[in-house]
Amino acid sequence: MRLLLVFLAVIVLAEGYAAYWDLPLCGLCQDLVGYLKGKLEGGVDDVQKIATQFCGEKAPILLQGACKSFVEDSMSRIVALLKEKVDVTKICTIIKMCKN
Repeated sequence: MRLLLVFLAVIVLAEGYAAYWDLPLCGLCQDLVGYLKGKLEGGVDDVQKIATQFCGEKAPILLQGACKSFVEDSMSRIVALLKEKVDVTKICTIIKMCKN
Protein backbone atom coordinates (compact mmCIF):
# COMPACT_ATOMS: atom_id res chain seq x y z
CA MET A 1 0.00 0.00 0.00
CA ARG A 2 2.81 2.38 0.90
CA LEU A 3 4.49 1.68 -2.44
CA LEU A 4 1.29 2.53 -4.29
CA LEU A 5 1.02 5.86 -2.47
CA VAL A 6 4.63 6.71 -3.34
CA PHE A 7 4.02 5.76 -6.96
CA LEU A 8 0.91 7.97 -7.15
CA ALA A 9 2.78 10.86 -5.54
CA VAL A 10 5.57 10.57 -8.14
CA ILE A 11 3.02 10.62 -10.98
CA VAL A 12 1.29 13.73 -9.60
CA LEU A 13 4.63 15.52 -9.17
CA ALA A 14 5.78 14.55 -12.67
CA GLU A 15 2.59 15.92 -14.22
CA GLY A 16 2.98 19.17 -12.31
CA TYR A 17 6.61 19.44 -13.41
CA ALA A 18 5.65 18.84 -17.06
CA ALA A 19 2.95 21.51 -16.83
CA TYR A 20 5.51 23.95 -15.42
CA TRP A 21 7.80 23.49 -18.41
CA ASP A 22 4.87 23.74 -20.83
CA LEU A 23 4.23 27.31 -19.75
CA PRO A 24 7.48 28.91 -20.98
CA LEU A 25 7.17 27.28 -24.41
CA CYS A 26 3.52 28.24 -24.69
CA GLY A 27 4.29 31.81 -23.65
CA LEU A 28 7.18 31.97 -26.08
CA CYS A 29 4.95 30.72 -28.88
CA GLN A 30 2.26 33.28 -28.10
CA ASP A 31 4.81 36.10 -27.89
CA LEU A 32 6.41 35.11 -31.19
CA VAL A 33 3.15 34.57 -33.07
CA GLY A 34 1.74 37.84 -31.71
CA TYR A 35 4.90 39.65 -32.80
CA LEU A 36 4.70 38.10 -36.27
CA LYS A 37 1.02 38.98 -36.54
CA GLY A 38 1.87 42.63 -36.02
CA LYS A 39 4.69 42.47 -38.56
CA LEU A 40 2.52 40.76 -41.20
CA GLU A 41 -0.18 43.37 -40.73
CA GLY A 42 2.52 46.00 -41.29
CA GLY A 43 3.42 44.46 -44.65
CA VAL A 44 6.70 42.71 -43.76
CA ASP A 45 7.70 40.05 -46.29
CA ASP A 46 10.69 38.25 -44.74
CA VAL A 47 8.89 36.65 -41.81
CA GLN A 48 11.53 33.95 -41.35
CA LYS A 49 14.25 36.55 -40.80
CA ILE A 50 12.08 38.56 -38.40
CA ALA A 51 11.20 35.42 -36.43
CA THR A 52 14.85 34.40 -36.15
CA GLN A 53 15.73 37.91 -34.94
CA PHE A 54 12.92 37.66 -32.37
CA CYS A 55 14.44 34.43 -31.03
CA GLY A 56 17.87 36.02 -30.69
CA GLU A 57 16.70 39.28 -29.17
CA LYS A 58 13.54 38.61 -27.19
CA ALA A 59 13.55 34.93 -26.19
CA PRO A 60 15.20 34.03 -22.86
CA ILE A 61 18.72 32.66 -23.37
CA LEU A 62 17.70 29.17 -22.24
CA LEU A 63 14.89 29.09 -24.83
CA GLN A 64 16.70 30.62 -27.81
CA GLY A 65 17.66 27.26 -29.33
CA ALA A 66 14.12 25.93 -28.90
CA CYS A 67 12.77 29.14 -30.40
CA LYS A 68 14.97 28.88 -33.49
CA SER A 69 14.05 25.21 -33.99
CA PHE A 70 10.41 26.13 -33.57
CA VAL A 71 10.76 28.83 -36.24
CA GLU A 72 12.45 26.43 -38.68
CA ASP A 73 9.84 23.71 -38.15
CA SER A 74 6.62 25.70 -37.91
CA MET A 75 6.97 29.00 -39.76
CA SER A 76 5.03 28.13 -42.91
CA ARG A 77 2.14 26.76 -40.83
CA ILE A 78 2.12 29.82 -38.56
CA VAL A 79 2.06 32.24 -41.50
CA ALA A 80 -0.75 30.30 -43.19
CA LEU A 81 -2.82 30.36 -40.00
CA LEU A 82 -2.16 34.07 -39.46
CA LYS A 83 -3.30 34.81 -43.01
CA GLU A 84 -6.50 32.89 -42.22
CA LYS A 85 -6.97 35.26 -39.22
CA VAL A 86 -6.70 32.46 -36.65
CA ASP A 87 -6.25 33.72 -33.08
CA VAL A 88 -2.70 33.67 -31.64
CA THR A 89 -3.64 31.36 -28.76
CA LYS A 90 -5.41 28.97 -31.12
CA ILE A 91 -2.37 28.87 -33.43
CA CYS A 92 -0.09 27.84 -30.57
CA THR A 93 -2.57 25.14 -29.59
CA ILE A 94 -2.86 23.88 -33.18
CA ILE A 95 0.92 23.56 -33.54
CA LYS A 96 1.06 21.85 -30.12
CA MET A 97 3.10 24.45 -28.26
CA CYS A 98 0.22 25.09 -25.84
CA LYS A 99 -2.34 22.81 -24.28
CA ASN A 100 -6.04 23.34 -24.91
